[in-house]
Amino acid sequence: NDDKLMDISDPLPHYSDEFYANISKPSQVEADRLTKVQQIVEQINALYQQQNEQIEDIKNAQKQILQNPDAESIARLRIGQSKLSNSIEQEVLRLNECIRNVIFDANTLIQTRTLSQNLQRQQDRLELFRQEIQGFIQPDSNKNCAVCLAITVQPVPQVLFKSKQIEDTYCVNLMTASNTTIEETSTVKAFVVSDDKNILKNRQKPISNDETEMDTYQQKALFPQIKTNISTRMHMVSLKFRVQIKSSGKVENVESKATYPFIVITNESQWCEASSKLIIHDAFSGQNVISWPMFANMLHIHFLKATRQNSARPERPLQYYDFKYFQHRSFAGENVVRPQQVQQFWTWFGHVLQTIRFKRHINSLWYSGLIYGFMTKEECSQVLNTQMVGTFMIRFSESQAGLFAIAYISDDPKD
Repeated sequence: NDDKLMDISDPLPHYSDEFYANISKPSQVEADRLTKVQQIVEQINALYQQQNEQIEDIKNAQKQILQNPDAESIARLRIGQSKLSNSIEQEVLRLNECIRNVIFDANTLIQTRTLSQNLQRQQDRLELFRQEIQGFIQPDSNKNCAVCLAITVQPVPQVLFKSKQIEDTYCVNLMTASNTTIEETSTVKAFVVSDDKNILKNRQKPISNDETEMDTYQQKALFPQIKTNISTRMHMVSLKFRVQIKSSGKVENVESKATYPFIVITNESQWCEASSKLIIHDAFSGQNVISWPMFANMLHIHFLKATRQNSARPERPLQYYDFKYFQHRSFAGENVVRPQQVQQFWTWFGHVLQTIRFKRHINSLWYSGLIYGFMTKEECSQVLNTQMVGTFMIRFSESQAGLFAIAYISDDPKD
């Protein structure tokens, strides 16, 4: 199969001085893997666009058929929907396979994550059509309207501060089946959900700016300024959204699924521990072991968020060499990763991220490139050995988390 991805256990070359001439570039093997993945993502994105048209065709056909139903037409509808749903499921699985096997560049990574979410929205629509047909065939089997409130825009898991507005906008869309007409909608309400009920026992309202009007033309609602009012005590919580609708004279509450989790802290000293919990939850999803590329991709997403970069146009995303450095420094060069290793890695890298995120004078030096970043002492010496007097390099210290090591070429024989 030409589309089969290469084995992530393929041996990688040892990098010598020649590597540092263009340090951010991957090997040819890794470059070929990434090119192939980019082609796969483009193929699936093209399929996604075609499937949007197919879903509209299904909606129109179902609307007509249910007005004058017959068993043969309904059977054809169900078969077509099932085939399309299976195709979308395979596309999602293929994207997940790519994420498990290849370390993406930032743009491909964000495109893939967004595409996977969009494919899930297509599955949600097909599920509404299925429910509508089921409700027609067995009227007592589905007493609710074929409607769902889908979260279409949301931030990745993140650490928030009490009494601060969330920097990101949430967007929810009201989706309906073919024959459902929404006559009225209430305002849309956001609320916090948690497995730890003690968090929500606080008398203070957990969030503010939690209610907004539904745009009845586009059937969507935006939440751009939600503010967190309570600490979650290092526990992960999520948001859900609820709207009351009236359809065919019937009033019904429609609730969304939960958002990605977040943790609300009260001071900066809690940031590392909280961010560690979130990346482990996001990357492992209950698994005990994941592939190194899978973790690297999840790490990259959290890095972009933690350093407040625009995911569509990141100023300084992680590079291939950064990942190789992390893999050999903290994961023994292995191609699998365990939660305990990430916890240990975060005792160093979490403080690095915290320095970039919260120290503004460091932040500007990082984005300008004056801080090189991630390199061993030996590699730093290799690079500087061929440079002129006065050349210096700033990197993150390997022994003092969040601090820097500076190496330079001196003309002082005592140095």
